[in-house]
Amino acid sequence: MFSGNRERRAAPDPDRGAGRYQAVRGLSLAIAAPLSDADACVQPMPDASPAKWHLAHTSWFFETFLLRDHVPGYRLYDERWPYLFNSYYEGEGDRHARPRRGMLSRPSLDEVRAYRAAVDAALIAAIGDLPADLIELGLNHEQQHQELMLMDLTATFAENPLHPAVWESAPRPPAAAAPMRWVEGAEGIVEIGDAAAGFAFDCERPRHPALLHPHALAGRTVTNAEWLGFIADRGYANPLLWLADGWTWVQENRIGAPLYWRRSQLSRLLLGGTDGAGAWFHRADYPKMASVDAAAQMWSRTDLTPADLNLAELYDGFTFLTFAWLEALGICGDGEAGPFVEGAER
Repeated sequence: MFSGNRERRAAPDPDRGAGRYQAVRGLSLAIAAPLSDADACVQPMPDASPAKWHLAHTSWFFETFLLRDHVPGYRLYDERWPYLFNSYYEGEGDRHARPRRGMLSRPSLDEVRAYRAAVDAALIAAIGDLPADLIELGLNHEQQHQELMLMDLTATFAENPLHPAVWESAPRPPAAAAPMRWVEGAEGIVEIGDAAAGFAFDCERPRHPALLHPHALAGRTVTNAEWLGFIADRGYANPLLWLADGWTWVQENRIGAPLYWRRSQLSRLLLGGTDGAGAWFHRADYPKMASVDAAAQMWSRTDLTPADLNLAELYDGFTFLTFAWLEALGICGDGEAGPFVEGAER
């Protein structure tokens, strides 16, 4: 969980420590500010958590490991709540099942906010006597849950067919992307891991050598237009572009686009919408593009060409598709399948 200097027990500057504490904790409240009680209770999937639970869990952390353990005479805000808001800390006893966090309609969002306020007031009052390393751990833990809140809220609001937004914003005007460039990384034996004396999670230490093979990273993020091109080229249907686990995931979950892309919008773009130029609908070989692309992949796996064939057996449930395969495979030219079949000659 934590790797750092355990000897630094008290914060050297309580005022500065209180300012950082309030700033980090305040951001969590700001993220949740637009939410209704119902918004904050939704759990869109077992791997996500309601926003209300994130707010309460991070407060439980400070109450448990700082106030309870280090402030003499401190009494828990509600003795029933540790069971609800413990996550995976085995030493703290039983806890509510993670996949059922969305069933916690009580306490309400306002009650959770009041819980946070009480914990914050008690911690600020005692901050000069509390272990600085545990406060820092708690703040980094809070920041982790801020990231999780944003991720889980995206999943939550994506489930609503009205497509609501947590924060309303004006659409961005389209902008031309910079040309893609590739940045080559270091190679050979390198040192990775945190080497500083300050805060770090256990997974960041110890610093150790690692072997880096030749590699390069894109100099910018992928654009929506580029991803549309990947979909138009049927990248989700090409096993050559996926490792085994990824291909299994694509097939089992019927993946055809990035998460949260709307099907109606995707169809409009791919079928000739404003940003869909060059996609499926605009291909000159649209009626037989599936066979054309499959044939190209087949020939790419062999040294043979159509001229090397002595015998080929083709079958499709629809006769007109057999003609399309003859042309796509290069056995005859475009538009020549009919005469080819009639004359049985190239």
